[in-house]
Amino acid sequence: MPAHERARAESLINDIRAVLKDESTTMDRLRQLTSDLQQVSHSLASAAYGQASAAGAGAGGGSSSSGSGSGGADDEVIDAEYTPK
Repeated sequence: MPAHERARAESLINDIRAVLKDESTTMDRLRQLTSDLQQVSHSLASAAYGQASAAGAGAGGGSSSSGSGSGGADDEVIDAEYTPK
């Protein structure tokens, strides 16, 4: 997670808290700050998702494909017919 993105998010949160305390602030200013925070939030989520998927692909990528093949052989399947009464 980029440190500058996290710092930007924290700064925007503090700005929004200050705006909420100040009654003279316009709604346009609040909307702009929340929009900026939303963009930073999406950026952080994207970075976190990218790191998680990269770590998952490196660590568990091979085991998930072989695990699904062997898991199917261990399942006990009972073939039966059902007729409603």
